[in-house]
Amino acid sequence: MPRVQKRDKIEVVKEDLINKILEEHYKPGDKFPSEKMLMDEYDITRGYARQIIHELELEGYIECSQGKRAIVCHPENNSPQLNITDRTTFAIAMQDQQTKHTQKIFQGFMEITSNHKIQTVSYNLYFDENTEQKFLKNVRRMGVKGLAFWAHANKDSTREIVQRMVKSRFPIVLIDRYLPGIMADAVVSDNICIGKKLTECLIKKGHKRIAFVGGELSSSTATERFTGYKEALLRHNLEFVEDYLVIAESHCLPPEIDRVLALKVKPTAFVFSYDKLAYTAYREIVRLGYKVPEDIEIATLSDEEYAQNYLFPAWVYFQNSEEMGKIVCHKLIERLNDPEKKVEIIKLPPTPKEPYCFLPQ
Repeated sequence: MPRVQKRDKIEVVKEDLINKILEEHYKPGDKFPSEKMLMDEYDITRGYARQIIHELELEGYIECSQGKRAIVCHPENNSPQLNITDRTTFAIAMQDQQTKHTQKIFQGFMEITSNHKIQTVSYNLYFDENTEQKFLKNVRRMGVKGLAFWAHANKDSTREIVQRMVKSRFPIVLIDRYLPGIMADAVVSDNICIGKKLTECLIKKGHKRIAFVGGELSSSTATERFTGYKEALLRHNLEFVEDYLVIAESHCLPPEIDRVLALKVKPTAFVFSYDKLAYTAYREIVRLGYKVPEDIEIATLSDEEYAQNYLFPAWVYFQNSEEMGKIVCHKLIERLNDPEKKVEIIKLPPTPKEPYCFLPQ
């Protein structure tokens, strides 16, 4: 068997055993399975079983004695381990803490941890699918008592790990987006409401041909904003036009805007899922010779304040970012104190109640 395949097999078995230790299937002080028992349970060779036991001992999960079965260690012996005091410590991990939205979430989260004298470990991470899984698999070994987590990849592998954490009663609260079908606490924006309100503010301005622009539709955030857009059209007896849907990353958005505005029956307004897309599209719309808002109107979330910073006309809403961070922390505290508490998904409305019309002079 090639070396990489051997290492993969060892990692799979080792990960399962570590999870069983963390979830107290094997409790501190219990006898750990022997080499022969591991061989039978996982269909592996004695060499594999010996290597796994050796690594688990080095990492502090078990203690081996000559001629005796290994004993499961107390969790504080595990490695890697944070050097923390007895004070409760929460971890918060978000995809990019450089955005205004995430900074406000973090600010709200930290306010509550400070009030409750809870220590915080912050992870500012750029996940791909593999690194996200690796982080989730390892975070419980860090000695933290709960995790506030921004799930980037809505993949089966990520979903399975989160569900396993929930089943093991490890406190985890999802931030900004939830994972459909996974029973985990989450604090998110009411994204259907956002999609509806952005669309309806344009309908109230007299528009009947409204396009929707989103970066992707794989997350609950994007999907629900698109759903809200379609529900607003339906409510006002307006037809959803497939050609008015634009799904593109910002770097390839201008050709899609060109396509939509080249249609025989053009949209007269655009709803954008977020404001970076709105700004990229605005520049292309102006380049094509249209005036905003005279020829085409724009409505968008403006968490990053693109309309204000780059001075382009738009109807804007904001997410309740700081409140989101506060509630996430409260939910972690509740989950830590009551592991059996019913799972809850909290959806926060946008602010203000009516869209703010940003029309630079």
